[in-house]
Amino acid sequence: MDLAGDSTGTLLRRWHGGDEEALHALLERNLAFVQQLVRRKLGDRLRWKTETGDLVQEAVLEFLRHGPRFVVSSEHHFRSLLVRVVQNVITGQHRWFTARRREMNLEQPLPTDSVLELDPAVRSVTRPSEAAARAENQALLRLALEYLGPEERMLILLRDWDGLSFPEIGERLGVQPNAVRMRYARALPILADQVERLRRGEVDAPGSAGE
Repeated sequence: MDLAGDSTGTLLRRWHGGDEEALHALLERNLAFVQQLVRRKLGDRLRWKTETGDLVQEAVLEFLRHGPRFVVSSEHHFRSLLVRVVQNVITGQHRWFTARRREMNLEQPLPTDSVLELDPAVRSVTRPSEAAARAENQALLRLALEYLGPEERMLILLRDWDGLSFPEIGERLGVQPNAVRMRYARALPILADQVERLRRGEVDAPGSAGE
């Protein structure tokens, strides 16, 4: 099947429908660009990694297979999100967060027809049912986590996913409970702001790789 003329949005929809060829087309079309941008932004941190291309492909595949499903028409916005994901893999706790992402996908799976439409024009005419709205909110939260820094993401997952107390988190991180509580309180509005940005179809995070 020749998918060369298909848009990013069309390929994403086909992939979410189970079309492996669409996934391969997305990778072929975007990996080289993402790799180049990652090298430019994080060159000093990549010197230890001889096979940057393998790292980028692994991170992108992991995200597209186990992250929340989404559709965005803009190739620029799609690439921006992928670069952000790869940056997170390189800069902190990527193995830990990868495991959590898979656990969320397995233990609290989103409905198979739950796909985030991140284009503002599409979202403005969507009127989801209550059940669909709940699924959308869960998917938005999971996607917004991809934009957080490693500390904010870890605190929110330890507290809200693992259900740990502030003293338990502090013991694990070597931080006083009051400091954990303050950092967690700062992380929540950051997450909420990113959710609202995604809800409005603003895929590029402030200061993200897509700028």
